[in-house]
Formats: sequence, structure tokens, C-alpha cells
Amino acid sequence: MREKCRAFRRAGVETCWLIDPDGRSAEVFAGEGADGRGLGPEDHLEAVALPGLSLSLAALFAVLESPP
Repeated sequence: MREKCRAFRRAGVETCWLIDPDGRSAEVFAGEGADGRGLGPEDHLEAVALPGLSLSLAALFAVLESPP
């Protein structure tokens, strides 16, 4: 999956999020860096292409804890 995010970035995709629900973590592939920047549950997912969006990973993963 990381290689897919790298390929997307090389193809011109501005931001790629790699989310690991089991590990309750995420990586953001954006900016100048070739590899993802690790995020933890206290961080937020944001992207320049989606102004105003700030998705808390804690809130995202909390959905996995709640019963259906």
C-alpha cells in the first residue's frame, strides 16, 4: 500500500492517506517527502485539496470501538 501511495504521488496526486485501522495510525504522503509521515490517534488528517477538512484520527478510530 505504501508503494501505491508513492506511485499516486509520482503520478501527480497531491495527498495520499494510508490508514491502518488495526494499528490505529495513519501515514500521510504529501509535500516534498517521498515517504509517508506517521500520525497517531492525537493527530488530524488534513489536505490542501480539501480546505477546512480536519479529521481527528481519534474520532475516526472511535467509530471502530462503538457497536454497530
